[in-house]
Amino acid sequence: MSWTQTAFFFIACVMATVSNALAQQADAIYFNGSILTMAGATPSYVEALAVKDGKIAFAGGKEPAFQMKSDATKLIDLEGKTLLPGFIDAHSHYINSLLVANQCKLYAPPSGIGKDVPSIIAELKRYAAERKIAKGEMIIGYGYDDTAMPDGRLLNRDDLDEAFPNNPVRIDHVSMHGVVLNSLALKYYEISAETETPPGGVIVRKPGTNEPWGLIMETAFIPVMEKSEPMTAQQELDWTRAGQMLYAATGVTTAHEGATHFPQFQTIKRASDAGTNIIDIVAHPFILDVDKILAEHPLEKWTKYENRFKVGAVKITLDGSPQGRTAFFTTPYLTGGPGGEKDWKGEPTFPQDLANKMLKKVYDMQVPLILHCNGDASIDAFLSAYEFARAGDYSKPQRGFNGATQLHFLDFLIVSTRLQNENAATSGIAFQKETAFR
Repeated sequence: MSWTQTAFFFIACVMATVSNALAQQADAIYFNGSILTMAGATPSYVEALAVKDGKIAFAGGKEPAFQMKSDATKLIDLEGKTLLPGFIDAHSHYINSLLVANQCKLYAPPSGIGKDVPSIIAELKRYAAERKIAKGEMIIGYGYDDTAMPDGRLLNRDDLDEAFPNNPVRIDHVSMHGVVLNSLALKYYEISAETETPPGGVIVRKPGTNEPWGLIMETAFIPVMEKSEPMTAQQELDWTRAGQMLYAATGVTTAHEGATHFPQFQTIKRASDAGTNIIDIVAHPFILDVDKILAEHPLEKWTKYENRFKVGAVKITLDGSPQGRTAFFTTPYLTGGPGGEKDWKGEPTFPQDLANKMLKKVYDMQVPLILHCNGDASIDAFLSAYEFARAGDYSKPQRGFNGATQLHFLDFLIVSTRLQNENAATSGIAFQKETAFR
C-alpha cells in the first residue's frame, strides 16, 4: 500500500469512528466550560463532551456533539467551570468506605466534634440513640485522636464501660493503626490482662495493673482488624455501592485498598464478581495475608482487571504512624510514647531479619511493592532489607519495586531525600513521595 493510500485509509478510519459516535444519541452533553481531556503531553481542551450509557462517546467540537442530541438528551451547561477526567486515588483504605456509613464520626475539630472525652461520649450516645442500637450490638466510632485531647486526659476503657455497660464499643484511632475498646469489646476480640504485647505492638495498660485500658496499636491491633463484623451477602452489595459513591462523588474513579487482609479481599472479590463495582478497585494484599490470597487468586491473575477489580502490589508496613507516636525514629519523641513511655523512639513493626525475608519474598514474586515507612529508622530498615533482597546484584531493575513512603511532614521528606541520595540512587529504588489520603 502506497503512502497516499495509507493516509487515505487512516483518514477514512477516523471519519468512520467519528461518524459512528455521532450516529449515537447521547444521554448527556457537557459544554460551555474548560473540558480537559489529558490527551497528549500538553493540556488539551475540547468544546463539548457527550456521554452514552455511562461512557464518553464523543469529545470535540460543540457543533458535532450537538448532532448527537435527542429530545431525551440532558444538556449540562458548565457555565465556565472546568470538567476533568476521573482522579486516581493515591493511597486509601477502600474497605473502610463500606463501613463508615454505619459508624460514628469522632474526628477532632475542625473535622468533627471529638474535642475531648465528654464530647466523644456525648456523640456516641447520640449516635446510638439515633440508630436505635440494641443491647449487645457493637457500637463503632472512628477518628479518635489522642494527641488532640486537652490536658492529657485520654479516652479509656472505663469511660466507655460507664457510658455503655451493655454494648461492646470499638473506637478506631485517627491513624487507622489502633483502637480503644470497652470491656465487652475486649472480650469479643479476646484481649485480656493475659494478652502479651506482641513485638511492634502497643497495649496501653491501666496504671498499676496489666489490664488493657487505652489504645491498642500496630501489631496488637491486627487481630481486631482480622475479626471485623461480618456483612450479609446483601450488605456486601449495598455497602459496596454506597462506599464507591463516596469516591465517585468527589471525582475519584480508581480506589486503592492499601493493606488488604484476606477477609477483606474475599468481600471485595465477591462484590466484584457480582458486577457491583461502579469504579475501579485495586487491592494490595498485606504481607501476612499474601499466601492465603495467592491460594484463591493465583499470581498470573495479578495486575489484570476483571470486573473493574485487580490485585496490584504487596503491602509491607515497617512502622506505625506519627499521629499515634508509633513511627520508628532514631531519636526520641519529645512527648513520649502512647502509653507514657520515656525515651520513646517508636518500634519497627517487624524485626530486621523478618523484614529482610518479607522484602525478598516480594522481590522473588516480581510484583510491585507498596511500603509504609514513616520514621527515619524504618526507612533505614527498608534500605537494609532491599539490599538483602538484591544480594548485591543491581544489574537489572526490579519490576515495579517502588518504595511508597507515607510522608506527612517536611522532616520526613528531608530524611527520605537524604537516604535516597546516599543509598537508593545506587540500588535502583524509586521513591514515590505521597500524602496518605485516608
